[in-house]
Amino acid sequence: MAKFADRVKVSTATTGTGTITLGAAETGFAAVPSSLNGETVRFAIVDGSAYEISSGTYTHSGTTLTRTLGSSSTGALLDLSGSAKVFLTPATADLQELVDFADTFTLPTSDGTNGQVLSTAGNGELSFVDQASGGGVSNQGTLTKTFVQNEEATITLSSAVSPVPMVSVFKEVPQVGVSSKGNWDVNSTGSNYDLLDESGNYSGVSLTPSNASADGTFTLSSGSFAASDVGKTVAGNGGSAIITSTGGAYDLQTNFTNTNVIASGSWTLRGVVANSDGSGLSISGTGSSIPTAQYFPSVSNAGGQIDSQYWSDINSMTADETLGNGTAHYAVSTDGRTTWLINKGTEGVRKIAKNNSGTWQYNNDQGTLTSSGYDLSSASYSTISGLLNQSEGYQYLHFKPDGTKVWVGGQQQKTIYEYDLSTAFDLSTLSYGRSFSFSTTNAPRGLFLKSDGSKAYIVNISGGTLYQLDLSTNWDISSASYNSVTMTLGHSPEDLYMKSDGTKLYSVDGSGGLKQFTMSSAWDLSSATLNATVTVPTVSLASRGLYFNSDGTKFFVAHWAPSKGVSSFTLSSAWDLTSTITYVRTYVTTMSGGGAVTYFPAGVNFNSTGTKMYIILSENTGTSPARRILEYNTGSSSYAYSTSETWANATTNNELSCLQQALSSQAVNRMDKTQLDSIPDANHFTTSNTLDLMIGLQIPSGTTVPKSDGVSINYDAATLVKQAVTGTDYDAEFPSNTSVKIKSLAAQNLKIRII
Repeated sequence: MAKFADRVKVSTATTGTGTITLGAAETGFAAVPSSLNGETVRFAIVDGSAYEISSGTYTHSGTTLTRTLGSSSTGALLDLSGSAKVFLTPATADLQELVDFADTFTLPTSDGTNGQVLSTAGNGELSFVDQASGGGVSNQGTLTKTFVQNEEATITLSSAVSPVPMVSVFKEVPQVGVSSKGNWDVNSTGSNYDLLDESGNYSGVSLTPSNASADGTFTLSSGSFAASDVGKTVAGNGGSAIITSTGGAYDLQTNFTNTNVIASGSWTLRGVVANSDGSGLSISGTGSSIPTAQYFPSVSNAGGQIDSQYWSDINSMTADETLGNGTAHYAVSTDGRTTWLINKGTEGVRKIAKNNSGTWQYNNDQGTLTSSGYDLSSASYSTISGLLNQSEGYQYLHFKPDGTKVWVGGQQQKTIYEYDLSTAFDLSTLSYGRSFSFSTTNAPRGLFLKSDGSKAYIVNISGGTLYQLDLSTNWDISSASYNSVTMTLGHSPEDLYMKSDGTKLYSVDGSGGLKQFTMSSAWDLSSATLNATVTVPTVSLASRGLYFNSDGTKFFVAHWAPSKGVSSFTLSSAWDLTSTITYVRTYVTTMSGGGAVTYFPAGVNFNSTGTKMYIILSENTGTSPARRILEYNTGSSSYAYSTSETWANATTNNELSCLQQALSSQAVNRMDKTQLDSIPDANHFTTSNTLDLMIGLQIPSGTTVPKSDGVSINYDAATLVKQAVTGTDYDAEFPSNTSVKIKSLAAQNLKIRII
């Protein structure tokens, strides 16, 4: 009799009248379970308005199904189009296989007691009787025992048995250190994984192949293919082809049914494909037509999910991959693909994507910043800005902490100029924005803005006066106003700097004299008290610009002299000029080619990590590098792995697009083979009822694409109780009608029942 399973309905891309290769389960349905492997199943095929009822043998490896016709709308096996649906269903013949009783039976008039069975006396009268009274089986004896090899045990039966007893023996099989890919092994069609489909980028667009059986050209109903889609595979109407140009030229992979229009929603666009030789998933493409610098995630579906409900521990995982010129990254879900995780052993498990009540989100936290910035020993010229708009001998520059604005100015125009940077700290994106004229200062030298952008402070070398400006719109210098708030610094200041919390103020004069003020009320000049006056050690050069690093343990002075540059110093106590000041080195600023800058540096600033230094020169001339900002490399920074979470909504609200954005946005969201394979047993993913795998492939450049055939898992599980085999696991004897002797042929736990 044919076998069945509940709610099985799948697609198939098979064409013709031969064996079917089953595809993914339809939405709301299940794939054929592995328990039917090798079994004869009854199924129906629907292909448009045509149908077929057949039986066949199901093979789980490769998910194939043979076809023996029962009936069809054509009277023969359907010639499949490549878009048919297959579902398991009984036929009329299956439902008619019922026993036809000719006799009449009389049932008992009342219920029996627990454990009783129905018995017949041979005359049609049924009654409830105890199992030992007839019609059932009697439990004659049981034994659960840990045996050593060749040990014997005798079970005394509760009553005499004739002619022979029935002996049932099961053995306990420890599930420790089991290694298997299981359902994570990518099958030859990739049907046990959901692959990222980017055809949604062409919503409402149909396409037409020019040739169904050879290379040709796709015609889109509107627009053209994006350059980033060249190399991706289009599938639909029974066929598939690789796009080789934005004009739609394609390299045919499998024949299309015909050259009819393929409607929007009826074709797919994928950057990753399954290899028909069973070697796993790989980046799509042919020759030089390969989609580079993009992440293509694939996730296990119902056919690829692993049932781990009886597992007790994951010992290790091992990725099966061949990288070529690309990369492969992995993530695991233990909650049915609601949350995706990566793991770095003792550093913890990081969530990279999650379904938040129907909204897919990715973790946009950058990780822990590690920086080796503010290092003049490694300083080198990087780039220079374009010519600044104003005719001015610039005396200062000050960047907004996030690098999206910079303010410059001097004493000729007595105006503060504000420039915008569309990309933080990127001088190539510099553009003039707005200004504020402040003629009260006849010789402005330095500028600093409060950490929230609501106030600006500017020093005047003449008289040593510090002025406070209020900004009605934060960070907008054109909204500034002067409310007569001033402070006398007590020397001729060339620049100033303020601690980010507004509690300390520093100024430097042309002779290297430094002053430190403490403000009992943050950012309030009236609360300032002088508590240090020192001179920078070792360096006897004119001082102009002043800057402190982010933790207050270093400060920098720009020297107003040709071919000199910037000097760095350390403080033994952060932000404290009364502590020991140590000269480190002086970097002579250079230009491209290594020649020293012969103009006079007037101001110095760094980016937020100290890996870039900026200076401005005081000469008012159009000759480079005057009236420009110079950038220097002063270290490197990176972000280390972290389990911190900063959630952002995915641009496209679906699981695979969210995972693509997670992989693209933050390097710390990527777990490679080295990281996955090295997770210690004690720190591995915690088991639950299910395990799902994400494989994310990418190739930055080159032509040898990466492949991944899933991940093997070494795990421990609950002890498995299996049927013991007589002659292999045990021998049984019946020495008398009241006893059974069991001999264990191995050291093992046996569970025995005699009936």
